[in-house]
Amino acid sequence: MRPRWLFTVGCLCVLLAQGQTRKVDTTTFVVLGDGLAAGMGDFGLHEVWQRGSFGAVAAQLLGTIFPTPLMQAPGVGTPVGWPVQPARIPGRWQTGVRVEPVTLFVFNLSVPGMRIRDAVSRKPLPPLVQPDDPFQTSLNLILGFPAMALGAGKPLWSQLDYAVAMNPTLAVVALGYTEACEAAVAGDAALLPSPGDARSLYDLILTALAANYSEQVVLTVPNPFDTAYFQPQPDGSYLAAPALAYLASGEAVPEGARVSAEAAERIRDGVTAINREIAAAAAARNAVVVDLQELFAAWRRDGITAGTERLTAAYLGGIYNYSGFYPGLTAHAAIANRIVAEINRVYGRNFAAADLSRIVPTDPAARYRPTSAAERLR
Repeated sequence: MRPRWLFTVGCLCVLLAQGQTRKVDTTTFVVLGDGLAAGMGDFGLHEVWQRGSFGAVAAQLLGTIFPTPLMQAPGVGTPVGWPVQPARIPGRWQTGVRVEPVTLFVFNLSVPGMRIRDAVSRKPLPPLVQPDDPFQTSLNLILGFPAMALGAGKPLWSQLDYAVAMNPTLAVVALGYTEACEAAVAGDAALLPSPGDARSLYDLILTALAANYSEQVVLTVPNPFDTAYFQPQPDGSYLAAPALAYLASGEAVPEGARVSAEAAERIRDGVTAINREIAAAAAARNAVVVDLQELFAAWRRDGITAGTERLTAAYLGGIYNYSGFYPGLTAHAAIANRIVAEINRVYGRNFAAADLSRIVPTDPAARYRPTSAAERLR
């Protein structure tokens, strides 16, 4: 009698454990974000980098589809910290803008330059191309195309509205990096959203996504001073990447190209405060949190090892592309691995990780090498 009793208790324990295990359905996987999540390239968003964005790599690892609004090179948008170029569509070397075939819907909803508030409020707006507003043009081409080309009466959604309309089973939210980078470039912490505003907006975004019973993965905001755009100086200040050429040639560094140690500390503290609120909003909705602030800091400290290659966070060190703020393909795969690892941990799954050693040979950022003069600036 006793063995049967023990067997029954064992079965009940297994069933109870299964009932407590969270489930994740990867069928409809969407990403809301800015240039980081979009896969921003050296100086524009285009298919070479988009195909290797962390969302695209994560989708491959999760075994799901991920239609992406692929752009022809040289792409659209301008990375933060570099001169903004007017929107010219089609541009040089382009036969169009979107790579054909153009899908009716996309799941990577990320737009370069997108801010947290924009994700809730900014919608596609005619005309399709607005030369004096490159961000609106990028938003139109990503969230409003082909709907805007099909005539009046088609729905034009904000990033959040678009995500909800896709009825996602799994959503990644990676917003706030645009504001952090803009504040860092200007050396002005006042350009950051307040922690309270960030919390309110994330509450709104996550609540809307949860209404469709989607599981959510929330990424914290990286510290821009951990990226290759800023090179630390002996006095604690940071020198912006565009100014490296002046140092290499012996010229005076332009005004505004250096961020003081005090300003950098205020911005760093502001980003950390925002991340606390983002994590709190995620915890309130039982969302998974992936700490990109910690990951980017680890890259600055230790670099990335991929097979026999070691990439660093120095400018042209291999982790970041020419823009300095945005990761190369190997680093995007490392972010995807971190996301998938958290999904495995929280949901008890066993999705495989990307092999970084196989990505390095195809990663343009990993092949960048500085001149000897720039090398001495590390």
